[in-house]
Amino acid sequence: MISKNSIHNICFILIIILLVIINKINSIPENTKWQANHSSDLRVISAEVFEGRLIIGLNIRLDDGSYTYWKNPGDSGVEPFIQIIPNPEIIQYNIKWPAPLIIKNHYGTNYAYKDEVVIPIELELTNKGNLLNLDLNVEYGVCKEICIPVKDRIEFKIINDIEKYRSSSNKLLKNVLSDIPKYRLDDEKVILRTKLLNVNGTRILSIKFSERVKSIIIDQSDNFQFFDIENLMAYYEEYEFTFREIYKGKEIKGEKVSALIFLENEYFLEDFMIE
Repeated sequence: MISKNSIHNICFILIIILLVIINKINSIPENTKWQANHSSDLRVISAEVFEGRLIIGLNIRLDDGSYTYWKNPGDSGVEPFIQIIPNPEIIQYNIKWPAPLIIKNHYGTNYAYKDEVVIPIELELTNKGNLLNLDLNVEYGVCKEICIPVKDRIEFKIINDIEKYRSSSNKLLKNVLSDIPKYRLDDEKVILRTKLLNVNGTRILSIKFSERVKSIIIDQSDNFQFFDIENLMAYYEEYEFTFREIYKGKEIKGEKVSALIFLENEYFLEDFMIE
């Protein structure tokens, strides 16, 4: 027969174990340690609650003079790859890309980040409250005189409960989330019209604006790739791209396209239809 003292001792030990587990969960580091790579360092930072989703961030710190590429690298860049290894507690995730710099040189036009960038990753969790051990696979290019491809994996932990993060905040993530390109609330359109040209056998998309713009990036199209052919200028009233089909036999007229437009003091997304 178990004595009362033994029962008390067992209960005491169980309470201690429970407190250790709770303390372990609540003391998860906010950010992982930096991992050194070619001319760059990587880490995962966490976390911020934004629009009902938990946000973590891939933080890339680049050596002076180096740069890495946006989701659409442009004419000659290395397309990045970011993947959370599948976990049944992650329903889905979505990468939210900050606006890039536009680099025009003898290699063409490329879209990139310099110095340091935080790329937010939006998570939809099952919210069961358990501790998750996750892995993030990353592939990216680091460029200066030449481009070097980099591959790495970062292990990180999060609590599978968005409510645990509502009372805390990560300043780096909060700042970058406010700068993610969005559609304008006033629904004013800057793209006035488009025209398809054929110049010596080269097909060109010409875009006319309702006001002067500093630049434009064609962000997304399901069936076509677009290539910036403009020289560097302070402002543009029209802009031209060459293009090619991703899938043969597709007709470009009527194609829905998303663009990232830069004005003097703002940037935003705008959809348009090619006429």
